[in-house]
Amino acid sequence: MYLTHNAVIRIDHENLGGIFRIVADDYKYPYVYMVKLPEKNIETSSPGNIPQEIKPELIKVDRDTLESLEEENKLIQVSIEPETKLLQVEETLNEKELKIFKRRKLLMKPCLDPILLSESLYFNRGLGGLVKLIRNRMNCARSTIYRLWDLLCINGFGEKSLNPRFDLCGAPDIPRPIENGRAKAGRKTNSKRLGVVEENPQPGCTDSWRIKVLAADARIPKPKPLFPERYTRIISAFSTEYKTTSDGLEPVAPLLGTYPNRRQVRHMLKQMPSLRRILESTTKGHFNRNLRGLNGRSWQGVAGPGHTYAMDSTIGDVYLRSSVNRAWIIGRPIVYIIVDVWSTAIVGFYVCLTGPSWHTAKVALFSCFADPALVASLWGFEPLCSLYPFPGIPAKFLFDRGEYLSIGALQTAGELGFNADYAASYRPDWKGLVEVLHRIAKDKQYFFMPGAIDARRKELELRPDAKTSALTLRQYAQYLTWVFAQYNLHSNRDHRMDFSMIGAGVHASPAGLWRFGFDVGIGYRKEHSEARYISSLLPQKVGSVRRDGIFMDRLQYECNLAKEESWTTLAARLGHAELPMSYFPGSTDRIWTPNPNGVGLLQMNISDQARASGNICHDEWVDALVVQSLSKRDRDHAQLVSALGAMQNMSNLFENAKAETAAAEEAYEGPMLSTTQARTVELVSGKFATGDSQQPSLKSVSPLMPAYQEEAMQRDAIYSNLMKQVLGGLNK
Repeated sequence: MYLTHNAVIRIDHENLGGIFRIVADDYKYPYVYMVKLPEKNIETSSPGNIPQEIKPELIKVDRDTLESLEEENKLIQVSIEPETKLLQVEETLNEKELKIFKRRKLLMKPCLDPILLSESLYFNRGLGGLVKLIRNRMNCARSTIYRLWDLLCINGFGEKSLNPRFDLCGAPDIPRPIENGRAKAGRKTNSKRLGVVEENPQPGCTDSWRIKVLAADARIPKPKPLFPERYTRIISAFSTEYKTTSDGLEPVAPLLGTYPNRRQVRHMLKQMPSLRRILESTTKGHFNRNLRGLNGRSWQGVAGPGHTYAMDSTIGDVYLRSSVNRAWIIGRPIVYIIVDVWSTAIVGFYVCLTGPSWHTAKVALFSCFADPALVASLWGFEPLCSLYPFPGIPAKFLFDRGEYLSIGALQTAGELGFNADYAASYRPDWKGLVEVLHRIAKDKQYFFMPGAIDARRKELELRPDAKTSALTLRQYAQYLTWVFAQYNLHSNRDHRMDFSMIGAGVHASPAGLWRFGFDVGIGYRKEHSEARYISSLLPQKVGSVRRDGIFMDRLQYECNLAKEESWTTLAARLGHAELPMSYFPGSTDRIWTPNPNGVGLLQMNISDQARASGNICHDEWVDALVVQSLSKRDRDHAQLVSALGAMQNMSNLFENAKAETAAAEEAYEGPMLSTTQARTVELVSGKFATGDSQQPSLKSVSPLMPAYQEEAMQRDAIYSNLMKQVLGGLNK
């Protein structure tokens, strides 16, 4: 038998039973040091504090006893899966947890050394010598060492077993609702301490109370009033009864003990971030003017044009119309602006309906890096270049913190080769140039929801000045092109002109500063191929090659290579194939896919048979599809009602026909005719009904009559009389 340090065994024996962890096993001694692990779950009220009744017990067991138990199959080696919290690495711990963790590792370093631990236990015949060694090295209490020793015995002899367990305690600013049997947090009230029975005691906070309080507080407009009025407005949401008065319905105050008190509400509101509380205490304008700090210049430390770009997004102060139907309001667009920090020139922009997110930010980067002629052709207008040379990839890009912390941003920066940086939250002065161009704060964003035509129209009615909106998304992009070109060429930059710029006759504008920087050799510019920009920056979807064409988002595309190689024929015989498609969200005119027969990308243009033209954006097309799907339920219902009515009419028709047929068969006593004879009679009867004076008999109708001629003639006469009655009724 070979017992290793830190191994866990299970012993099934009357006197020596349970789960044990091997602490030390030296073959020079006839016994093994083990600790018996508690089988009860350890749920403590403070981190690392283990109750006395479930503490692990260090024992010595004869090696012969263990060997005999193993021979009897009463000793089995098992494994214990550690808790998730005990698997966290140092990088995932917060500052307070990391400080405690490092302190614990330093204290228990001798216990984590298996050789030193074994020698100390066998030499000192217990844990006392090791505790003395630790106290000589570190200034700590004996109880601390034994408490951490218990954690190592229970969780395993490893560093991660010493992780702080703040998840097992309340901790500051952690909600402690009374659900799941939890007692009310905090000190007892004076009434309970004095033994006075309260008629309506104040209960503890619940999750439902917290949600209702925060929702009611969110409905209070900014700036928030003082707490007494704020508390009254919040508690009004707890009123569930109303009484009728002369002025209308008036809420009845809730009963005592059915709503949170002032202290509880104040505690809930204090759990919000401090900066949010500051913003709610004043207006946005006052905060931007007086509460935020402005230090330095944005171009300090920037080498030259093209070195550092700054990007930001905001809401365009305009309502746009849909290209599908100009009566539709598609809402206010998201506008991305990319600015060169050194020259203050606008080097790129992008307009969209969705976002803000890194997916749309990458399209803004594409609009900045790609050839201006390509970007203008995608938008559907002539290029207007105001910067020479046109912008490329910078050395440094300044993003928002949310964009910088995304994995996609780091991947894009590594793929295209630029350094990414970010400004701290609520520090717009760190990239104030973009903020000045936006002229509005970014604390509120509007998200585009396809199909919400009525909601956007209602929002438009709340803003009478916006009813004059007439531009589509692509027209607004063209408008911004003119505005930014005018800005680059003619904005006054006299305050940036130094001695050398004045002597060189530089035009005092962002475009002039941009050109001067590259002329004197301090500009930075890096390029990649167009295919690299498309594959790295544009969003991708999965398209399909079917027997009837190439489709993406239900739009058909085509290219010469697909026709030459008969992709649709292969799809009809072998099944449809899926291809990754890159697309520009501002246009449905073209898409790109990797060329299967060579290098680069294969461009596909929209087909003439497509359900949309190429002069709309993808969001508008998705919007139209959703609007169509909204009425599908009503159309299906109308179809069902019509089908049920038709089914009932057909059922009535069949029943009436069956009844008339049964009555005719019961009244008919003539001869039985064959199908050919009956059809001939039907044709002749129709001719007689149209005006023939003489009705033919059965003799003239069929040359093949039965042998019993007289009986047939009698039946012929009866049938003729019956037909006269029927035809006479029809003529009436």
